[in-house]
Amino acid sequence: MEKTYRQPDTDAQLDATPCRPRGTLVVIGGHEQKEGSRPILELIAKRAATGKLLVVTLASEEPQEQWERYLATFKDLGVRNVEQLDARRREDLIDDSRLNALDENTIVFFAAADLPGQRYVTA
Repeated sequence: MEKTYRQPDTDAQLDATPCRPRGTLVVIGGHEQKEGSRPILELIAKRAATGKLLVVTLASEEPQEQWERYLATFKDLGVRNVEQLDARRREDLIDDSRLNALDENTIVFFAAADLPGQRYVTA
C-alpha cells in the first residue's frame, strides 16, 4: 500500500514540517571511545570526509577543552574541515553568522554535556 503525503492545514504546519528528510540523524550516548578503536567516531568521520563537521559544544561546562579533544580526534581520523559552534547564552546565537555554517555538506555533532553540573540544550 502506497503512503500519500497529506498537505498541512496551516502555513505554520507547512513551515515546521519538512516534506523530505534533509539528512541522517546518528544518536550516540556519549562517553564514546576517543583513542584506539573508536568505531562511533570513525562512522562520524567517514560521513564528514568530503564535507564539514561542526562540533557543537553548547552543553559543556568546559567547551574549549572539549573542542580541543574532539578537534584532535577528528583530525586524526582524517576529517579536514572541522569547526566549532559554542555559545554561553541563547542570545549569542540570535542572528549569529556562525549559524550560516550549516549547509547541506555539514555534519553536526553535538558533544555531550559534562557531568555532574549538566547544562541542557533547549529550544
